[in-house]
Amino acid sequence: MFRQMLKLRRARKAFDHGRFREAYELAADPDIAEHLKAIRLRQACLDALGEAAAGHARKGELTLALDDVAFLRARGGEEVAAPRRSDLEARRAERDGLAERERARFYRARLEVERGDLIAARSILDGLEGDELGGEVATLRAELDRRIRDARGRIEEGLALVDREPKGAEEALAAAAVLHPRAEGLREAWCRLAARRVAMVMKNKVGDPALAAFLTDWSIFKRAHLDGGDGAEGALDRQLREQVLQRARARLDRDDDAREAGRLLERLAETAGLGQEGEGLAAGVRDLAEAAGRGRDGDYDGAQKALERAAERLGKNRCLKIQTAELERARKNWGPYMARAEAAQAAGDLAGARRELLALLELAPELGEARRRLDRLAGRERDRLALLLALHGDLERGDLVGARRRVAGAGIDPAEDREVADLLREVELESIGRDQPRPQPTPSTQEAGITAPDRVGVGLVRISVEEHGELLVVEQDEVRLGAASANASELRFLAPLGAIQARIRRRTGFHAGVAYSVLPENGREVEVGGERIREARKLEDGDEIRLGRDLRLRFELPVERSRAAVLVVLSDHDCEGCRRIALMPPRGRNGALLFGPYARAHVSTPGLEGELEVHRESVEQGGELVAQGPLGVSLDGDDPRARVVLHDLANLRVRDLSLHVRFLPDPT
Repeated sequence: MFRQMLKLRRARKAFDHGRFREAYELAADPDIAEHLKAIRLRQACLDALGEAAAGHARKGELTLALDDVAFLRARGGEEVAAPRRSDLEARRAERDGLAERERARFYRARLEVERGDLIAARSILDGLEGDELGGEVATLRAELDRRIRDARGRIEEGLALVDREPKGAEEALAAAAVLHPRAEGLREAWCRLAARRVAMVMKNKVGDPALAAFLTDWSIFKRAHLDGGDGAEGALDRQLREQVLQRARARLDRDDDAREAGRLLERLAETAGLGQEGEGLAAGVRDLAEAAGRGRDGDYDGAQKALERAAERLGKNRCLKIQTAELERARKNWGPYMARAEAAQAAGDLAGARRELLALLELAPELGEARRRLDRLAGRERDRLALLLALHGDLERGDLVGARRRVAGAGIDPAEDREVADLLREVELESIGRDQPRPQPTPSTQEAGITAPDRVGVGLVRISVEEHGELLVVEQDEVRLGAASANASELRFLAPLGAIQARIRRRTGFHAGVAYSVLPENGREVEVGGERIREARKLEDGDEIRLGRDLRLRFELPVERSRAAVLVVLSDHDCEGCRRIALMPPRGRNGALLFGPYARAHVSTPGLEGELEVHRESVEQGGELVAQGPLGVSLDGDDPRARVVLHDLANLRVRDLSLHVRFLPDPT
């Protein structure tokens, strides 16, 4: 009995202190649960919890109210007066949704601050009604008010300084832009400052270097503070354009060359644009630069054509007059030397041609064409001596086939070189004396039904394209592919192959155009498109070729107008460190390699401005490996030219496109 009384007292004490749930659980103890006082106390607890739930609901404390209602229902207090659970849950969902929307709008206001639109952010904050974010909203609102107020003060300060201290005005407006990038009146203030700066340049008649520097500064200023278009900044651009075009014409009327005028126009194109009149003037200046470059190279006909185009675009001016006179003087003074050198070379008198070119370079050391011709003569003499030594070895062996191939590969016509013709005749007599049978075509050649084309006998060229890898160029109509260890092929791969695994040949027909075929060497393993071949197979764009066990290549004809093909190494191998190999015809522009930002190019350079093509000229044109492009090509840092002759270790540049050229020795 005493224990029951003690438990009832504890339950009553909890009830008196407002701990209704605790009191209910104590009164539900099995020892006293059936006691009349315990029953009455439990009912009193449920009634009190019902009133507490209603009080919480009135105060908006919906979670506490729901908790009390859940306790009531779990203890069988359905008859107790209390808010309905569904109503409380609906009210809480509505409250939580409102809080989420308020929070989202608050973050939207902060995003507008980051974007610089403080006015929009302030408007969003003013529309917030909830009090859960009260502190954060008030802090951000105060910060916005301060920044808007300070920015307005900085703008007023800048406007006051525009006329008497433009530098101080720029600093004040820059500070305002940091505080409030979209402040009302800020853009108008920048436009007023820009007009003041342009007026100062126009009024003070600054020199050309200062004007060029201002154009660069103007470009930065516009990007930072003004919008593009035909607004106030468009009118200022037109004023600057007129000033620069006037300066460029003045330069052409008083300078000996067009370099300074070209620099001014180039800077103008980057800042305010050239306009229709400026485009014509810039084209004429480029023609003058091209004429000067061609004249220095000895290309007098090309220089004359460039001067004629410049005259049509620019009219009469001092620069054009001086360059025309210099061209005529160069043609008169240096032309005869070049003509005598050409005649001596055509007659086989290499020593006489060298004397004429040396005499010309002594008088005009800047003539690049004379230097290149002299270098070609020296190279031809070295090649000729090497050929004669090799022919003496063929004579000892009686190797007529090897001697004929060597002469054809050297590009020397025996009819024009008596010493080579006599030595070749001696090799022929020696081979007949040894009863050496006439060489027959190889079985693979017979199966293909074609005759082996002449070999050009030149080395490989490696062209490195900045950020876009390397391209190995081979200039032969027939290319042998084999193992690097055997040293018997033009294209040597670090792969398990035979000395010569296969040949790729190029044929050109009158109707069919250019055609490539691959031919296994003496039945070696070659697959095209997954099918093993045993005779010549014509190659199509995209064909996959497998040589041996695991060397895989893809054949491509990327440019329609070019006969040059590309072999792309697909497996984990390379050739001379390159994974792209160009099969370039040995002569003619129809076999040019295209480098540019196009998807269909021998080397595609997306993201880089500039394009050029590389090809070897015909023998009549000099047989040089040249590069050219519509924007001109800069060789080794010189001014851009329409055409440049490549040499070992040459560096080429067209706008963003940079190439490095390396001549590799003949692999065979």
